[in-house]
Amino acid sequence: MKIKSLLLGAVLALGITTSANAGMITIDDFSDDQGPLAVMQGETLFSSVLGSMIGGERDLEITSVVDVYNQGASVNVAADNFFFSSGAGNESMFTIQWDGVDGSNAINPFGLGGLDLTAIGGPIKFITTMIESDLDAWFDVTFWSGPNGTAETVELPIPGVDRPGRDAFFLSSEFSNTDFTNIGAIQVRGNIASPDTGLMQRSYDLQLDGVTAVPEPGSLALALLAVLGIAVRRRA
Repeated sequence: MKIKSLLLGAVLALGITTSANAGMITIDDFSDDQGPLAVMQGETLFSSVLGSMIGGERDLEITSVVDVYNQGASVNVAADNFFFSSGAGNESMFTIQWDGVDGSNAINPFGLGGLDLTAIGGPIKFITTMIESDLDAWFDVTFWSGPNGTAETVELPIPGVDRPGRDAFFLSSEFSNTDFTNIGAIQVRGNIASPDTGLMQRSYDLQLDGVTAVPEPGSLALALLAVLGIAVRRRA
């Protein structure tokens, strides 16, 4: 009974502490409008906008690779949301970069000045709210980190959503060689070629509401439960 009481009390105390210390870093709340950038087959367009996003600038690019029916594709930021749309028969990819103020689509691996994302606690959970994603698609995320600005890229499946407002997320633990105490640049590429089919999605509509980094909930609680579980087994 004492061990059970200790376990419950420790978990409750940890929950209070975690809640009190929980922080959040806003990567981009998409409050600064940009675009639209509209492309046809073989075209690439790029723009930068200054604002309240991390690093003070967002770089945005879109490339159309295939456009069977000349429907085009577009990307823009408006009304606190990010929008991407490709027409029927169109395969296009977009890129968002946060690497400080440089006005260029060439990555500055030190542009964020060694940002410590672990200051809010860790491991870290990166979240975006999906207002619309009408197809399953693939993204890749790249962090540049450390004194040498080393890049690490992870490919991530992004599911279609069955209801507006569903969160999509990935964890810092999916990156084995990134120093999250010293981040120099962040890049997201959307609607990349599927590793299964080698194709991008066609006629794909995506709408996102902000990108944030928060401490992964329950990570400390799980560690404590594991330790206390060992203690229980030893006592038994």
